[in-house]
Amino acid sequence: MKLKNFFSSKGIILALIVTIVYGSLIFWIYDSGYQGVPKDIKELPVTIVNQDFKSKKLAQQLKKSLPFKDIHESENLSQSKKDLQQRKTYLLINIPPKFTQDIKQGHKVKLHFYLNDSNPTAIANSLNLMTQRLGQIVNQNLALKKQTLILAQPALRELKQSIQQQQIDSQAKLQIAQQQIALAPAAQQPQLQVELRQQIQAQKQQAKVQIQQQKRAVINRNNMKAQNVVQPVTTRVHHRNYVHSGMNNLMAPFFNNIALYLGAMIGSLILYGVYVKFVSDIGRLRAFADLELAFVFLAVVGSAIVTAITLKIMPISFAKYCNIMLGHIVSLFLYYNFNLIMILLFGQIGASFNIIFTMIQIVSGAGIVPVLVMNNFFKSVHYFSPLYYGIQNDFNLMYGGDLTSQQQIGTILLLITCLCINFVIVTIRKKQPMLHFESLS
Repeated sequence: MKLKNFFSSKGIILALIVTIVYGSLIFWIYDSGYQGVPKDIKELPVTIVNQDFKSKKLAQQLKKSLPFKDIHESENLSQSKKDLQQRKTYLLINIPPKFTQDIKQGHKVKLHFYLNDSNPTAIANSLNLMTQRLGQIVNQNLALKKQTLILAQPALRELKQSIQQQQIDSQAKLQIAQQQIALAPAAQQPQLQVELRQQIQAQKQQAKVQIQQQKRAVINRNNMKAQNVVQPVTTRVHHRNYVHSGMNNLMAPFFNNIALYLGAMIGSLILYGVYVKFVSDIGRLRAFADLELAFVFLAVVGSAIVTAITLKIMPISFAKYCNIMLGHIVSLFLYYNFNLIMILLFGQIGASFNIIFTMIQIVSGAGIVPVLVMNNFFKSVHYFSPLYYGIQNDFNLMYGGDLTSQQQIGTILLLITCLCINFVIVTIRKKQPMLHFESLS
C-alpha cells in the first residue's frame, strides 16, 4: 500500500512528465537544428577574385562547379580578405594576374584558396574537405589544358602555316578569276562578278569550318597524349586565423561558453535562495542590488580562474589572457542575468525553463554550425541568445576574427534588456515564489 502511495505521488508523476517532455523536446531541438548540415552549406557566401582579365572563362567554370548559391565575383583581393576576416564570406578563391598567360607559356602557376579557420566546427571541416577536392579537380583540369597546349604547339604551327598557304593560293585564284571576267563580254561581267562573290563567300565559310575541325582534332589528339604525361598545377590553401588540429581546439569556444553558462544557470538558482532570504530584512530593491553586485564579483573571479585554466589546457598564448578574461566577464554577467529572469518569475521551477533555453542555444549559439545554415526558427532566436554572443566573441579572441558592430550592439542591448526585465519583476512581484519539494509527495 505504501509503495502504491509512493508511486502515485505528485513527484513521480511530475518526474515522468519531465522525462517525456525533455526527452522528446530536446531531440526535436537538435534534429531540427542540425538537419541543415551538410546540405545547407551551399547557402554560405563565397568569393572568386579574378585578377587576370584573360581568365574570365576559368572564373565562370569555377562558378559553375562550386556548389554554393551565393558566389560573389571581385577584383579586389585586399577587400575580399577583410570580408573573410569578418565572416562576410567563408571561402576565397584567387586567380592571380597573368594566370592564363603563364599557363600558355609553360610556367608554373598557382591558384590560391583562402579559408578562415576561426569558424564553427562543421563549417571549418566541410570547407577544408571541399577545398581539397576542388583543388584536385582544378589541378587536373588546368594541368591537362596546359600540357595539351604544349603538345599541340607544333601541330598548331603547321596548321597555321597551311592556312596561310591556302590563303595565298586562294588570292592567286581570285586574281586569275578577275582577269577572266575582265576578258568576258561586258554584258556577262555583272553576273560573273555576283557568282564569283558567292563562290568566294562559300569557300570562306567552308574553310572556316575546316579550320575549326582541324584545330579541334589537333587539340583532341594531344589531349589524349597529355593525360598520360600531365603534371599537376599547384594550388595553395591559405589558412587565416589558424586553429590547431583536433576537434577539442575547434570546439573550444563552444565548450568554454557552455561550461560558463551552465555554471551561471546553477549559480543563479542558488543565489535566488540567498536573495529571498534577505528580501524580508533589507527589502527587494536592496537585495536585488546586492544580488547584481554578487553577479559582478562572481563574473570577475570566475572568469579570471576559468580563463587561466582554459589557456593552460589549450594551445593558446597567455598573451591573450586579459582580452579573453574581459570577454568572459561580460558574457558571464549576461548569463547570470538571463537565467535569473525565469527564476524570478517562477522560483526554482524556472530552472526547468532555463534548461530548455540552454538546449535551444546550443544550436542558435552558432558554435557548431553558423547562423546562415540554420532554419528560420534558430535564425530568429540567435539574436536573443547570450551563448551566441559569447561563443562568437571567443572565436575572435582565441583564434582571430573581427567582432561585427551588430554583435557588439547585440551583446549590450541584450544585457541591458535582461537587467531591465529583472528590475521590473523585482519591483512588481512582492512575494517571491519558493518551491518546497516535500510538498510534491
